[in-house]
Amino acid sequence: MRLNSYGNLSTQFYDLDKPHPPQEAFQFYLQHAISSGSPILEPMCGSGRFLVPLMTHGFSVTGVDASPAMLAACRRRAADAGLTPDLYEQFLQALDLPVKFQMVMIPAGSFCLITDLEVAAASLERIYDHLLPGGRLVLEIEQYIEADKMKQEDDTNPEPTVTRPDGRQIRIHSSGSLNPSKTLYQGINRYDLIRNGQILETEWEQFNLRYYRPGFFETLLRSTGFTNIVYHSAYDPSLPLERSESLVFMAVRPSS
Repeated sequence: MRLNSYGNLSTQFYDLDKPHPPQEAFQFYLQHAISSGSPILEPMCGSGRFLVPLMTHGFSVTGVDASPAMLAACRRRAADAGLTPDLYEQFLQALDLPVKFQMVMIPAGSFCLITDLEVAAASLERIYDHLLPGGRLVLEIEQYIEADKMKQEDDTNPEPTVTRPDGRQIRIHSSGSLNPSKTLYQGINRYDLIRNGQILETEWEQFNLRYYRPGFFETLLRSTGFTNIVYHSAYDPSLPLERSESLVFMAVRPSS
């Protein structure tokens, strides 16, 4: 298997654009961590913007990601905080760790990067197998809302740009289209490293997303063996489901 996304420039852009977890999201996962306890697994942990703050709160968190660049950034972030988390380079559908966990968490809709439904089902099975009896899965998905999911290329929008500490810029150009019948977005991102208006380096990545209807995702969880499945709008349970682009699901591996 080979990852076609989240290379070096992509990782740098991501960390400069999103250096910290959204406060409401972090508090949500922190409260679940408090009620679940350690150890915690964060597959698709990226550069650790949730993992490292949770560790600073005293939790034992193991991270897994398929991107070497993201894991390297996570190690640097953790080292800056005086931490040395256990990190593994693995695809979620091939997850194989020597430890089982009280809680598995996947924030920020990262699970939707797995667009093949068979791979998504296999990934949920691997998560289930890595939970202790009574352990909890907490994850966020992007909901398919037909009126709002118009992810098409729009040349009228400015290309997002971030500035590195050395003054060089990273600019992203995105193009893609949504297949409504499959609730699948398929896109291409181009990252340009720029100095004084000149492009020094270019990195391409495939960027695909699977959107879900909540009932369908609940069925996926239930067919894996999860019980006590609940979901609500992220991160405001009072927001009507039909208006929420993101949903958080909570599910439990039965004790027996």
